[in-house]
Amino acid sequence: RSIAPSLSLSLSLSLSLSVSLSSSEFLTHRTRPLLASRISLAGFEVKQVRFKDETYVGYVNKEADASASRASTGYRTKEGKPDTQITAFFRALLDAIAVSEGDVPTVSDQDAYYMPIAAGNQTQEQTTQGQTQQEQTQQETQQATVSMSLGERQKALDALVKDGWLSREGEDAVGLGPRSLLELHQMVLQTDGVSEEARTFVNTCLGLN
Repeated sequence: RSIAPSLSLSLSLSLSLSVSLSSSEFLTHRTRPLLASRISLAGFEVKQVRFKDETYVGYVNKEADASASRASTGYRTKEGKPDTQITAFFRALLDAIAVSEGDVPTVSDQDAYYMPIAAGNQTQEQTTQGQTQQEQTQQETQQATVSMSLGERQKALDALVKDGWLSREGEDAVGLGPRSLLELHQMVLQTDGVSEEARTFVNTCLGLN
């Protein structure tokens, strides 16, 4: 199975790339080196993962991405701006999955719906002259987390699963999807407190075990 992410997934690169290969041709050993050499010039490389008894092949940005920010490029607000809420939510989900100790690292739907979402650097502190210390503290607290309703989280979770960033694991949990394994495995492995089970799972999917 082939995954051909949009070039908009690369935040630092804006190029047009034409690849005239069908999905079946893309997976052959003969055409893959040819495609790899061509897309390498555009800053991409061919990668593959083994996931749920299927092999997924895709082209990803060569530059290591230490954040989940590029996963948000396909999600827009009604105003057409990048949806930073989904970005922060996705990052929180990946962090929770990375420290999971199950054979298949997951986070439950229930946890996903109610977990705190760190804003990270999505907002920028603005301190106006004359603010009291209490007002500044309240502002920092508000900026420390992202507010998403239950309905917004459910919708975002469904979208992330549909787009391959996450994968349904049973009826009430999600885990890493093939797209995250292809593009964000380094970020997952570098998560503080990453479990040995998650590390083993990711490396196995990448064919490193």
